[in-house]
Amino acid sequence: MKILIDTGAENINLISKTLFNKMLLFKKNLKIDPINIKVTPLNSDPLKTLGTTQLPLQFNPNIPDKLIPCVIVETLAQYDIILGLPAISQLKIQLHLDEGQVVIDETIHRLLINHYVKSSEIRSMKNQSIPPGKEIQILVKVDDNIFKNDPNTYHLVIPSQTINDTRFLKLPIGVSKGSLHYLKVSNLSHRKVIIKKDALLAQLIATSPTSKLNFMPLNEDEKTADFVDEEELLGDNIYMPSETNRTQVSEEEIAEHIKQSSSHLRKDQVEKLISKIQNLKQLFALNPNNPGVQTKTKMHVPLKEGTVPIKLPPYRTSPSITDEIYKNLAQLLDDKLIEKSNSPWSFPVVVVKKGDGSYRFCVDYSKLTDKTIKDAYPLPRIDDTLDHLHGAKYFTVVDASSGFWQIPIQEDDKEKLAFTTVFGTYQWKVMPFGFTNAPAIFQRAIYETLDEELFIRCLVYIDDICIFSKHSKIILKT
Repeated sequence: MKILIDTGAENINLISKTLFNKMLLFKKNLKIDPINIKVTPLNSDPLKTLGTTQLPLQFNPNIPDKLIPCVIVETLAQYDIILGLPAISQLKIQLHLDEGQVVIDETIHRLLINHYVKSSEIRSMKNQSIPPGKEIQILVKVDDNIFKNDPNTYHLVIPSQTINDTRFLKLPIGVSKGSLHYLKVSNLSHRKVIIKKDALLAQLIATSPTSKLNFMPLNEDEKTADFVDEEELLGDNIYMPSETNRTQVSEEEIAEHIKQSSSHLRKDQVEKLISKIQNLKQLFALNPNNPGVQTKTKMHVPLKEGTVPIKLPPYRTSPSITDEIYKNLAQLLDDKLIEKSNSPWSFPVVVVKKGDGSYRFCVDYSKLTDKTIKDAYPLPRIDDTLDHLHGAKYFTVVDASSGFWQIPIQEDDKEKLAFTTVFGTYQWKVMPFGFTNAPAIFQRAIYETLDEELFIRCLVYIDDICIFSKHSKIILKT
């Protein structure tokens, strides 16, 4: 959320329609009263006013929310809220620029230089396709604050980490000055690639942006739980949405993928491998968020004797993170991975910001972990695994798509994994990432599934499967 403290706004505070609508999602009692005034910024056209509201704001956890009268306007350009003299007086705001501090409601906050404009995400403007072996200009959108702050400087354009990890899409490092409307992306594969709308392609990095003042709490206790360390969590998200309306991967896609990764094989071996995999194409998940469930194993949550339901409130989050949580909930509901809940249990949601700028949705089950009886099913020893690979020449590696989500939860245990958000309480229908026994449960499930083949033709470590053989004919029969 971007707030401008404007000492030139003598008798008014403003809030954008976009932020007001987001706040309505978790502040149901917000009201809009009619208003008949004209708001005209300096050297600009009049703003469209939609009404007035009493906006609850809190900057000091020891002081209750204060209701700030704000006029709701259609748009505020670079900001979400403008606090004028009325709010400056009501919140007792004092700016100490020489010390890099601002005092709001008797609480000291640190001023950060250029907090919001060090980098900006560069995303695809619309669905765009790249023919095989071609380089085209992809229309993009980017927050232009960096250009506005320093329009005469060349700023760096860095490809997102995920696009760098692909083998067939290339986007060079470049620079841009003043504006950015497109990026050149190359498709090195032999099939058409579709870049979906809003796909994260790159980051715009400010070279030497003009200073901009924003604040964040000095007190460590005031931090919200918007972000946690990415390395603490499992799983990954694809930066570029894939088509999920098909029921099976096509034979052409299978053939293309195998040809790209089997240059070490003879032509006849490649053809046999393609034929083998194409006959098994129904096993490949097109939508990693909805891979389907198996019925042999169900997840159980065994609790220590005397455990009573744990009920934790949702973490405080900024409006932008609240919006991310809302989008994730909608997707999980659509994929039928979660459902609404009346559970007496509840655990808070945390959101991870990944290296490429995208987000990951997780639940903090640390308090449940303390009360759970641990599943002692062992994970494989790496040295034992390597011993069984002795003499093998051919290896096929398979990854279980969203493996944990293929394990359904026993009905009476679903409520124990409920999580809470400002939008309500939900519970998982499938085994979630982050639960302490999830790796052991999944390891047992996949061992039971591949029981007769284990250590003879395949090895497994959680959701990674390695099929091995000394001869190509044997592995093609597996």
